[in-house]
Amino acid sequence: MTETREIKLESWDRFSTPNLDIEYNLIGRSHTFSYMGATVILSLPNHERMGEGRDDGYVHEWRTVDGGENIPRKAFVFVADVCVQRGDGVALPAEVLERHPNAFDLISKDDQKTLNGLVVESSDIASNAFEYWLSIMRWKSGDYRIGRPGIPNTTQWSTYLRESGSLKRVWIGPHVIQVPASHAVTENDWETVQLALQTSTEVPIHIKFFDDAQEAFGRHEFRRSIIDLAIACEIFMRTMVLRRIPSDLDPDVRVMLEEANINQYVRKFFPNLLTEEGKKRFKGLANDHLGSLFDARNKIMHMAEGTRATGENCFRFSRAAQTLFEVGAMTA
Repeated sequence: MTETREIKLESWDRFSTPNLDIEYNLIGRSHTFSYMGATVILSLPNHERMGEGRDDGYVHEWRTVDGGENIPRKAFVFVADVCVQRGDGVALPAEVLERHPNAFDLISKDDQKTLNGLVVESSDIASNAFEYWLSIMRWKSGDYRIGRPGIPNTTQWSTYLRESGSLKRVWIGPHVIQVPASHAVTENDWETVQLALQTSTEVPIHIKFFDDAQEAFGRHEFRRSIIDLAIACEIFMRTMVLRRIPSDLDPDVRVMLEEANINQYVRKFFPNLLTEEGKKRFKGLANDHLGSLFDARNKIMHMAEGTRATGENCFRFSRAAQTLFEVGAMTA
């Protein structure tokens, strides 16, 4: 008779982590946190899985010490493993642990259905937990690129100039490879992320829109970038103001404040929260950049007019948004 035993199960998934640059000492590290009622353990590849020609990542920066020895400093990591522990247990033939997965001849149809149900539920938790982890990583490290694919549609060839009629090649331009600057996740970043995960902290919504705007800018989607930047700035100012409203304020007055035009926030509500130094910085910011940003957003959304959706303006508005977030800390 086949021996049956209660087998405690956990799920395992592997996810891609494009543009994840870490300090070398973080190789093999993990984050553990609660998510959707489960314990989630997210782990980076260990040293054995890293190296030139490996699929999981490699060291890309070293420092040279006396004697000429190269000490690894930074590494690109291409994957992360996610383990979901829910405390699930299923009574199965003990022999399944000695066989390859999916031993259909040993596992009954009902148990197969149960196992597939656990796969679906655990997979949903894993994918959502991974996206949550990425959002916290981007926020705490200040690098919007983490987990995002980067700039698409780059030519694999140099640009040729040729005579229109004969198609004879006249000139071959240099092949420019774009390597965007990256910010390696530090030990401090890693610990800050762990604290945020442990406390189930959510990324502020204005940060999410700001990161989306940065990605759109990198992809030359300038209209999308401007819209997201304007939303980020508007949400930030509205949130700052509405948080300071007394809880016993008349409900009709609260609704009036919530529905007020963003210009009211720029001219009156938000500046009233700031210190004198904050007001000075904000006045110049509003006059030189924020007004232009909101006007450009309105032209794009309401009139389909995108002449100001340029890379130069996206860069300017991005810097303005960052300054606004800094000024927001200067409250009275």
